[in-house]
Amino acid sequence: MYCKNCGKLIDDNCYYCDGCGAAVEKNTNWNGYSNNAYQNPYANQPSNFDVCNNYQSAEIDKKIEDGRTLGILAIILGLLVSSIVGLILGIVGMEKLKDINFNMNYLQTSKYNEAKNLNKWGIIIPIVRFVLMILLFILYFVFVIGVAATVS
Repeated sequence: MYCKNCGKLIDDNCYYCDGCGAAVEKNTNWNGYSNNAYQNPYANQPSNFDVCNNYQSAEIDKKIEDGRTLGILAIILGLLVSSIVGLILGIVGMEKLKDINFNMNYLQTSKYNEAKNLNKWGIIIPIVRFVLMILLFILYFVFVIGVAATVS
């Protein structure tokens, strides 16, 4: 059969296209009979079952885990080391997650959303830390100038 998304020839047993990763729509009518007359061989398979593309599933898991790791590092380093480092790691983590263009199963979707949220916080926290540092710096100089003005 051919992928309806990209037109690549794919095996009939595949659930995802090898070319673009789109979900393959399975024919619900077999040999011209309805599902009542003929049993659909795919009916008992879970929706995320992937016969042909196990390597894609592992690749997705790897990208999600890399994005999650970058999000955690962005938060920790953005708080403790440098706002710029945290911000860069958060942005790189988000880009890593944007690179996933395949259909994900339920578990991968929840891990993807967790990694995406970690990277969002990995971007937000360093920005907030930077703004707070600037405000504290300004308050410090206002305080120093105020003390110097009262002393003299």
